[in-house]
Amino acid sequence: MFKTNLPFFSILAIVLLAFAACKTTQIIGANRLDSKHFEKALKQPNTVLVDVRTSTEYDSAHIPNALLADWKNKTAFMQVVKSFDTSKTYLLYCRTGKRSLAAADTLRTLGFSKVYDLTGGIANWNGPVEKKQQQ
Repeated sequence: MFKTNLPFFSILAIVLLAFAACKTTQIIGANRLDSKHFEKALKQPNTVLVDVRTSTEYDSAHIPNALLADWKNKTAFMQVVKSFDTSKTYLLYCRTGKRSLAAADTLRTLGFSKVYDLTGGIANWNGPVEKKQQQ
């Protein structure tokens, strides 16, 4: 029976492998970096660090030199992104990684190819942070 259905099983195997490859590509395509690799990427030339949290979250603690582009305020977010140079590398983060992943996907749809986000967000960040000084 297997010999007579060999073409069917071959095609089925190819389809299943193609489906699995598409799913894997979506996951890998996210370009997520853990804290160690994110910190290393920050030291590369032509890299821009972007905090996509709210201004209140940013003021409470942010990675030094991060630009604020509030993902929850789409108008403000797009206003900041308009000034970005598509040839640069963008490193995004939020509190837990959910917003930065969505923001990174948006940047990619806008033509940015070098976009990465911090896995687990600032909650998993092991590097230095700054806080807004009280006045």
